[in-house]
Amino acid sequence: MKDVHLDSVDVDGIVADLHSSQAAYQQVIAQHGLTEVPTHHAGYLYELLTGRVLLGEDCRTELTVDERPYYSHVKRAIDITLLSLSLPFTGPIFVVASLMLWLESGGPVLSWHERIGQYGEPFQMAKFRGVDAGDGRENATSVERLIQKLRINELPKLWNVLKGDLSLIGPRPKALDFSPELFEEETLLEYRHYVRPGITGWAQVTHGFAVDEARRELEHDLYYVKHRSAALDLLIVYLTLKNVLSGFGA
Repeated sequence: MKDVHLDSVDVDGIVADLHSSQAAYQQVIAQHGLTEVPTHHAGYLYELLTGRVLLGEDCRTELTVDERPYYSHVKRAIDITLLSLSLPFTGPIFVVASLMLWLESGGPVLSWHERIGQYGEPFQMAKFRGVDAGDGRENATSVERLIQKLRINELPKLWNVLKGDLSLIGPRPKALDFSPELFEEETLLEYRHYVRPGITGWAQVTHGFAVDEARRELEHDLYYVKHRSAALDLLIVYLTLKNVLSGFGA
């Protein structure tokens, strides 16, 4: 943005390109006396249009994360409230699914997997035994396939929500050895852990529960961390219910 000539034209608004930082275009505004003109960085407009924080060599990503302590407390209260209200429905389903798994092959019905939690703290996440691997696996049992098909494989994670390891809504928890080849974007991965991971999240409802492209998922997760709010959480809840019923991202 070095060669900018705005003195001789009427300016209704400014959109800065992705190759310059927000500090750079703010300097241009100050130099030309345009502080009263609506100004936006192209990255901001991109976020509004796509629901993602753009990553890549063609832009300079600047991420600012607010504390929002009241939101965190309210969200935790909502998690516990919704969890309590859902128990009359999810409890019997969990018991029946567990009993079916046990009757089919015996042994423990749950498996425990280490995941990265808020602020990078590891925790043990509960899953139904063999269910995640059962999707498309040749030796998957009929019960494992049924649990996967009915999408009740997330139920054991409600225990982690009760403990505070997970939230109902947040970025998907990653394994400790998660290390995508994102090169310069790797420094932004730590922002994912600024909030509690969740059972469902912005990446899953917009890109599918089977999202496996590391950069695209990170773009959605960073958008959620940056713009998290009660309104966005309600939208994710609505889209999750809609996607589950429609089979999106299965």
